[in-house]
Amino acid sequence: MLGLYFKNTKGNLYDGGFLREITDQLERDTDGEDDVRDSSNLKALARASQEPDLKKRWAKLNQALDVDRFISYAALEVMTWDWDGYVMHRNNYRLYHDLDTGRMVFLPHGMDQMFWETSHPMLPLNRFDGLVARAVLETPPGRKLYRERFEE
Repeated sequence: MLGLYFKNTKGNLYDGGFLREITDQLERDTDGEDDVRDSSNLKALARASQEPDLKKRWAKLNQALDVDRFISYAALEVMTWDWDGYVMHRNNYRLYHDLDTGRMVFLPHGMDQMFWETSHPMLPLNRFDGLVARAVLETPPGRKLYRERFEE
């Protein structure tokens, strides 16, 4: 499946597990191996997400995360009210380290709790439990891109 979207499929594919955040030790979901011993890519994304200065955070997030793909991912989770995905519940996701860009890419997984809410706000920040989701959408450029993508 990775070959459909990435030229290089040798990066770490992490399993978000059940209610696990990127700051937790995530299992790698390739080659049948157990826990990833080198999770520096996850740690870089966590540090970027926890940066208190919003301008610095935005710059760091753009280095560690494929922000454009994440914005689409977040908007689609809200549109379909996938309340049990990463954005709103830190669940049912995979995370791929794209070796060509050096950035992390979130992938939906186990989408089985969708369309529960039909009249929700476009940007339900109070529902965003995912560290990366809050980090991106708390920044003015992230919020602007999200709104544009949602309207698109």
